[in-house]
Amino acid sequence: MVNLLRPLALVELSAAFARMGRPSSNRARRGLFAGKDVLFGNMVSHSNRKTRRMFKPNSQRKRLWSDALEDMIPFNLTTTTLRMVDKAGGLDNYLLQTPDHKLDSESGIRIKRQIERKLARAEQLQQQQAPSAPPSPAAGGGGGGLGLGMKGLGDMLGGGGGGM
Repeated sequence: MVNLLRPLALVELSAAFARMGRPSSNRARRGLFAGKDVLFGNMVSHSNRKTRRMFKPNSQRKRLWSDALEDMIPFNLTTTTLRMVDKAGGLDNYLLQTPDHKLDSESGIRIKRQIERKLARAEQLQQQQAPSAPPSPAAGGGGGGLGLGMKGLGDMLGGGGGGM
């Protein structure tokens, strides 16, 4: 039974985490850690005495620009995630391309939903402002209502675009 006092977004988040399978630390859930988490091992001295130690992820506090939200979003993230964001072409592309179970982050999923809502609103406004006649194929109208191709959508989200 769903608790009616909890917002729908939290119910959706808890359902997403229930499907994930492996548990992660609360620290990793609060930021973008790309599957990285605390590991445990041994420190081995010269005399071969073993003492337990912790390997912590290289986490940094950074603010990343979101093109869709037009704002700087603060995140705790690992350097691996920072490289993945660069490779994807920006925060928006990274969050939209990564499935929820791989994000494994409450804050990441929350920002992803905000970006999706903002893009859906922009698409609705574009459809309302567009004439009711279908776009001609010569005009390049195959971008899902935004009047953009896949390259154009990537450019709008801060991606580098295709090409040579």
